[in-house]
Amino acid sequence: MGKKITKSKIQEWKGLDRIQQVVHEELKCVYREISKDDYGIDGEIQLVTPSGEQEYETTGGILKFQAKSGMSYIVQDKDDSFSCKVREKDLKDWHQSNFPILFIIYHSEDDQLYWKHINNYINNVSNVWKKPHKIRFDKSKDIFGTEVYEKLLELGEIAPPRVDFNTKERLISNLLRIKKLPEVWSAPTSVKKATTLFESIEGHIPPFRLFKNRLYSFSYLADERSVFKEFCNISEMRKEQKEKLWEDNDTYRLYISLLNKLVGDHLYRRGVHYSNDFRRSYFALPNKESKEFKRGWFNVRTHQEVRPRIIVKYYEYGLDKFWRHSALEFKFHQIGDEWYMQLMPKFFLTSDGETPYESKRIGRLVTKVKALNYNPGALNDVLFWSDVLASNTGKSVRKRDIEIELFYRPILIIERMPVHGNTNFAPFVDAAPLNKEDSQDQLTFDY
Repeated sequence: MGKKITKSKIQEWKGLDRIQQVVHEELKCVYREISKDDYGIDGEIQLVTPSGEQEYETTGGILKFQAKSGMSYIVQDKDDSFSCKVREKDLKDWHQSNFPILFIIYHSEDDQLYWKHINNYINNVSNVWKKPHKIRFDKSKDIFGTEVYEKLLELGEIAPPRVDFNTKERLISNLLRIKKLPEVWSAPTSVKKATTLFESIEGHIPPFRLFKNRLYSFSYLADERSVFKEFCNISEMRKEQKEKLWEDNDTYRLYISLLNKLVGDHLYRRGVHYSNDFRRSYFALPNKESKEFKRGWFNVRTHQEVRPRIIVKYYEYGLDKFWRHSALEFKFHQIGDEWYMQLMPKFFLTSDGETPYESKRIGRLVTKVKALNYNPGALNDVLFWSDVLASNTGKSVRKRDIEIELFYRPILIIERMPVHGNTNFAPFVDAAPLNKEDSQDQLTFDY
C-alpha cells in the first residue's frame, strides 16, 4: 500500500506554493523554504532590489515567515475581515525572535494571501494574549502581494545580518582530550577463542584480545594475581610500543577495542549497561517501583551542581508503551599526535527496561524530541555524560579529570571539559559570546 497524504497536507503545500509564486513573480525576491514540516517557522524571504533593467541585487535583509493554509484555521470570517487561530507557544516564540516574522495565511475561499508583521502585531494589540489566541486580518489592508514590497524593504532594514563580526563566540565540541593512555602487554597463548577464557575464569576479567596467537591486555600479565597468567607463556611477555600498534590497521583496531571494553566496564559499575545490537550504553532500569528516575550531576563548565536529569522514564503514546533511557555512543579518535574520546548522547528504548523496543513508529517520536533539543541542551547532554564518566560509582564528583581504573590504578585519564575554542565572529541568533573567564580557559583553536 502506498503512502497516504491527507487533504490538509495538500492544502498546506498549496498555501506555500502560492507564497512562493507571489515572492518570485510579484515581489521579485528570493523565497527559501525551511521545511514543509517545520514548527514555528516555514521559510524566509531574502529581499532583492533592482540594480539595472535586467538585474537585481540582494539587500542583505532577510524576513522569516510562518504560513497557514485553508479554512480550518479561519474563524469569524466576514466580508471585510476574519481571524486565524494560533497557539500561545507560537506567539511566545515569535515575540522572542530577533528577526522580523511575517504571518501569512492562504484563505482558500477567497483564493487570497493575507499577512501581518507578527512582531509588531503582538507588541501593539492589547488582547493578543487573551484566550482563545487569534490574529485578526483586514481583507482590504492585509493582502500579501505587490503592494507590500516597500513595507517589506522597511522591515528588512531592521533585520540583523546573519553574522556579527564584532562578537567572539565560544565553540564547545563533543571531544574530550585524553591525557594518559593505557600501556599494553602481550604474551604467546595457545587459546584460540575468547569464550575459552570466559568459561574458565571466575570473577572480573580485564579487557583482552586474542590476535595472531598472542593475548593482549592492559593488565600486567606477569603479576601473580593475573587471571591470564596460566593461559600465557609469561617468559615471552613483552610491553608493546603503543605507537607501533597504531601504525597497523589491525592492531590499531585491537587497541581501540581494548579501550572500548575498559570504558564499558567502567560505565557498567555506574549502572550503565551496553546493547550489542544498538551499539550504545544506556542507563539500566534501577527497579520497577517508579516510572521515572533522575540523577544529579555537576556541570564542569559552570562549576555548579545542577538540577537532576531524567535518565529513565516510562511513556505511553497510544498503543506504544515503552521505557526511554538516556544513552551514549562513544568513540576514540587519534588526531595527529593527540587522542580524543567523542561523546554522542542518544536515547535507548525498551519494552520492559531490558528488551529493545521494536516499533517503526518510535523513531518518529524520538526524532521529534531530538529536534527540539537546541544547542544549549545538546551541550548539556555532553557535559552530563562527562560527569557520569567522572563519577565515583554513581555519585557526582568535582574532580577535574575522568580517571578510569584497572585494579584501583588510573590507567586512562581524560579531561572532563570538552575541547573548545573561540571564533572571531558569532551568529546573531543563538550565540555563545566569549567572556573574560572563557578567554582564560583552555582555548584550542582559532578561526
